[in-house]
Amino acid sequence: MIEYIGADNLVFGSDYPHMDHQPKVVKTVLEMEAQLSQETVHNIAWANPYHFYNLV
Repeated sequence: MIEYIGADNLVFGSDYPHMDHQPKVVKTVLEMEAQLSQETVHNIAWANPYHFYNLV
């Protein structure tokens, strides 16, 4: 997906705090650093949503 639309166009989402959410979802996202760069994970999990919601 990153190759097609770029890491700057992705955001992390979950269904928290719904009852059927995955309890270790944040840990799972952070573990993506084994496959992606720390910068890419930071952008997907933090920076991109920050800019999307215009929290600048």
